[in-house]
Amino acid sequence: LFQCSEKIKSLKSHYFLLQIFIYTIIVLDKIMLKDFYKMKKIISIFMLFCLSVSLFSQQVLNSKKEISEKLNFVPQYKVGDEGEGGGIVFYVSEEGFVVYDGMGGEKLCHYLEMSKSTLGASSWSPATGYANTFAGIGYGKFNTKKILDYYKEFNLTEENCAAYRCSVYSTEKAAAGEWFLPSKDELNEMYKTMSGTVVLDANDNQFWSSLDYDNLFAHFQNFSDGDLCGGDKAWRGYSVRAVRAF
Repeated sequence: LFQCSEKIKSLKSHYFLLQIFIYTIIVLDKIMLKDFYKMKKIISIFMLFCLSVSLFSQQVLNSKKEISEKLNFVPQYKVGDEGEGGGIVFYVSEEGFVVYDGMGGEKLCHYLEMSKSTLGASSWSPATGYANTFAGIGYGKFNTKKILDYYKEFNLTEENCAAYRCSVYSTEKAAAGEWFLPSKDELNEMYKTMSGTVVLDANDNQFWSSLDYDNLFAHFQNFSDGDLCGGDKAWRGYSVRAVRAF
């Protein structure tokens, strides 16, 4: 019903614009504006105006829909629950956060879940280089795509690339490609709520994030004390946990 209502509103707005356009032509004809080129210019300007109004209306409708989703959100999971993808929920946001997939797509999510076990130890990347990734919540998937694209000329393995290890991880409920190497802020949220669980089966208490520091170093977090540090990208001793947003 909501979608039908919005479509009707959209049709009404376009009908209203069409009426304005017709009345404008009638008025111009009445004032004897016969110059074809002037008429053509005026019509072009008016059509651009109509297009701008239509685009603005669509943006307003999208904003209303997003606000409605946020206001109507009822938490179905809490920290520690099994998530939609079969992982463990470690972050809940009632307001929601935008997840960027690295291919131009965006999605409003409310939860982050982590793989139930540590996936193993990996290097951050197979070689030096700066992928220019981001720190914030919602950027882990974006970063993972950037890293894979940046090092696509290399033979990526689970041992030489932490992002690749996460990208091929899957569960019975979530396919490979849905999981990613967490951003620095996402990893920190994991530390704040689930550090005790995470370190139980870790190869090392230090975990890679998907944020690179420069050509040689990337950010990792020590889950023993929460310290965020820069580590050599070639070092294969740091642990990896995959994350998924929903």
